[in-house]
Amino acid sequence: METALAHLEIGLLGAITIGVFCGVRVEELKKLEWPDIKDSGNDPIVTISGKIAEKRRIRHVNIPQNALKWLSLCTERSGSLIDTTYYKDYPKRFNKLLKLAGFRRKVKGKWVSDRETNAMRHSFGTYHYALHRNPFETSRQLGHKSNDQVLFDHYRALATKEQGEAFFLIVPPKSESKQVEFVG
Repeated sequence: METALAHLEIGLLGAITIGVFCGVRVEELKKLEWPDIKDSGNDPIVTISGKIAEKRRIRHVNIPQNALKWLSLCTERSGSLIDTTYYKDYPKRFNKLLKLAGFRRKVKGKWVSDRETNAMRHSFGTYHYALHRNPFETSRQLGHKSNDQVLFDHYRALATKEQGEAFFLIVPPKSESKQVEFVG
């Protein structure tokens, strides 16, 4: 998160925030528009419409308080959440961000990462379930069917309630409390 904030020129702070703290899939992030993100008012949500949702599972995803603080640092809010003019644009920028954050390493002359494509979503699911202990709500946020075994196969018992609380307390550094311009 801090690397995305420190490198606004990469243009991923909004997308990383929604991916990490709202559990939105990478392919959905690429299709999201800023108007889909309603972060003011009493019920902040991200709307994943039928044209965006995997398997057309339309949903409203709650935006937690810590994510609102990160999103408040994104002042340019028109058009796409992520500029995906070119097919490989997002992966290139995301890999650059991973490298800057220290999550990539060189192996036999090539840069590799231990991060999965939807690691942000998996982190969200794990910590949301750990914090709330409500499989139905976590499944709803993720867009899983209510009888879907995916939640229990991949997210249950991987984190403690305390770790879930700590995850949803991750906020921008105090020195960054002013608004900055989002480039992207």
